Amino acid sequence: MVLCKTLRRDAVAPFLAELEPCIISMEACCGSHYWARVLTDLGREVRLISPRETLRQIEQERSQRRRGDLRGGWEANNAVCPSEIPQQLEIQAVHRIRQQRVANRTRLVNQVRRLIGEHGILVPRDLNRTRRNLSEVVDGPLGHFGELFVEMLRDIREVLTELDVWLAG
Repeated sequence: MVLCKTLRRDAVAPFLAELEPCIISMEACCGSHYWARVLTDLGREVRLISPRETLRQIEQERSQRRRGDLRGGWEANNAVCPSEIPQQLEIQAVHRIRQQRVANRTRLVNQVRRLIGEHGILVPRDLNRTRRNLSEVVDGPLGHFGELFVEMLRDIREVLTELDVWLAG
């Protein structure tokens, strides 16, 4: 390790632009790929370190109390060049968002099943059957359902429809 300095976020790029070209190792985190691109544009070689390796190293340093001796060899052995380009990061983001929307739909369907079940209508764990039963309650006569309850179920049905359209597209 040649330099270890704490900087404010807006001071990082200007500070490193003044230094001679070098290898920069940093822990991989939510902003590390952005910084890797910024620093690469400044002519620096950037290596990202797995957070697990960082934690493991910190624990090892605490137990052995030889911080300087361990860090240099560890960084050389565990730092890797960032391989994820912006398009790959975008694809990962799309997958994460899709997973979240699927989870939201599942949560809403389970909520509808419970709410309708409290009124004696048991719905099997099936998305299509839940939709069908939800439509029967929302579009049918109020019967023993209150107006507020049915209105809430209409809102849930709209959200489910929007999620279905988004997931199908």
